[in-house]
Amino acid sequence: MGVKAKLPKFKKLKFKWDKHVPIILVISLILAGVSIYSFSQISSLQSLLQQKDANLVKLEEISTELDELKNQDQTKRNEELQETIENIEETYGEAVTVYDDLVEFRNKSKNTSVLEKDFAEALSKLSKRDYSGASDTLSSIASRITQEEQKIAASFVIPNNTPQSNAPPSAGYSRQSVNVDGLGSYLVSLVGADIGSTRVLVDTASDGDCGNECPVLPLSDYVSRNGAYAGINGSYFCPATYASCAGKTGTFDLLVMNHKNTYFNSDNNVYSGNPAVIFGDGYVRFVTAASQWGRDTSPTGVLSNFPLLVFNGQVVF
Repeated sequence: MGVKAKLPKFKKLKFKWDKHVPIILVISLILAGVSIYSFSQISSLQSLLQQKDANLVKLEEISTELDELKNQDQTKRNEELQETIENIEETYGEAVTVYDDLVEFRNKSKNTSVLEKDFAEALSKLSKRDYSGASDTLSSIASRITQEEQKIAASFVIPNNTPQSNAPPSAGYSRQSVNVDGLGSYLVSLVGADIGSTRVLVDTASDGDCGNECPVLPLSDYVSRNGAYAGINGSYFCPATYASCAGKTGTFDLLVMNHKNTYFNSDNNVYSGNPAVIFGDGYVRFVTAASQWGRDTSPTGVLSNFPLLVFNGQVVF
């Protein structure tokens, strides 16, 4: 899985880190429409995982039809049928991408009725073998979603009562405006904690590797069941509301070790180039690639994620 995002280029922030400085967990609130899969998500998204709208059902029907065509006896598949399969496959791929973008856009705007109607029209054209018409409609929807997201991002204004500070809080929660040289100000939420007295745990809803319909929990549940005073979303996962997640809902691909010393996705991350953070009693360690980390179970948690923005005080993204 990947993340569809356009992140700003950050210059070096003037934060000096050493063992005496509190660990800062930064939740970036840049409202530019970053699409995130998180295996421990906020409760407001949990209800969306159970929903199947008419467009998703139609996509599933088209997918089934495509599979049936592809599984026909090879001796009976002529050039015309092969062309039909290729056309459906290509346009269906476009439809899945646009649908996932539309699902994300629903979380940012209530004005999606026209886009929803046009998407249904695109699926109707696809079912009638009007591949060119369906593709044109899908391209138009994708373009309009991008334009609307840009408008939303441009309209966001940091509240006047938000304190401006580039210094992290010594302890506790802070919501503040951080100024980046040449790029303006950004609204961020920070939790500061002394590494010497704070234990960071990685928790998962599943007790082991899972291939489909994996359990998920709202972030508040993770916090309450561990007696924590703060929590942050972790790895990316595949929600049921995404058409591209059919057959693998609730799964996440990156390397994770929870506080029960169970490693997830170990086999498919042997050569992973994604960065990882290792939490232990009294320390936090970062590696630029998960492949640099073995399968030591002594830490309190291991979490791989991306992109890596800053490492050893240097901007790397």
